[in-house]
Amino acid sequence: MTEIPHVILTGSSGFLGQAVRQSLGKRASCLSLRDPSWKSNPSPVEGSVVVHLAGLAHQRAREEEYHRVNVELTLAFAEWAEQRGAKRFIFFSSSKALGEESPLSQSLGPEHPCRPTDPYGQSKQAAEEALRARFHNSPMEIVILRAPLIYGPGVKGNLLWLMRLLASGIPMPIRAWRSNLRSIAGLSNVVSCIELCLHHPDAGHRTFHISDGEDVSTGELICRLAEALGVKARELPLGPCFLEKFFRGIGQGELYQKLAGNFRLDIQDTRQVLGWRPITPMKDEVAKMVKYFQNTVIPNSII
Repeated sequence: MTEIPHVILTGSSGFLGQAVRQSLGKRASCLSLRDPSWKSNPSPVEGSVVVHLAGLAHQRAREEEYHRVNVELTLAFAEWAEQRGAKRFIFFSSSKALGEESPLSQSLGPEHPCRPTDPYGQSKQAAEEALRARFHNSPMEIVILRAPLIYGPGVKGNLLWLMRLLASGIPMPIRAWRSNLRSIAGLSNVVSCIELCLHHPDAGHRTFHISDGEDVSTGELICRLAEALGVKARELPLGPCFLEKFFRGIGQGELYQKLAGNFRLDIQDTRQVLGWRPITPMKDEVAKMVKYFQNTVIPNSII
């Protein structure tokens, strides 16, 4: 069994960070970048692997703030890690560095041209480029990971919103959202890929995509959530054209794109280079997520 090196972990309080921290246990030292004192942190770094999950996401921040946190701070932290003797720096980017959509018949690989459309995606792409340019000849290896929507126990955002709607019996336009395909990534699968990149000899200076390897339509995902919740998914008989006009009319065009558009990631490189396979089927991760929702979220909220 390959020995996992000591890990310096940032972003350990976030959704993904908590799962990574729990999985690594005592093998990880958590470091917060919120306080400038991180530069004098006494944690041993030499020979360690840095997993950088911290960043600014899903907030209404100015473009300059996204750049300061996701680009400038990331680069400064990577330089600090290099100077302290880290052997590998894993940067958790985002599929948003690629953009927001893909053709229905095409999945996007790591080498696909990046066309980010919002400040968050643009900052992630800029951070990727800055890391590649600065450390391409460095003894500290850079690994870049991109994932789409991550789901699992404790998820927030749009998936939490969908579960709340389903649990309350509100109908949704399932048929109108049956024709798209989107990649998603279960929390367990993402954690397993991160852990493999800690020590895999061929991971250095590469970019990898993570997903469940099973793309689904939004309508199909809603039905799977309803089944796990033990409720009937009620149909709202509205067509795609009406829905798009409605969402755009209320200033939610980006949300509509996430619900109705296509966005597929190609994980062949991840499979072939790393020998990685998703360890948890979508059905099982959805079941764990719904169980957490039913046991933790519903008792403490009004739907």
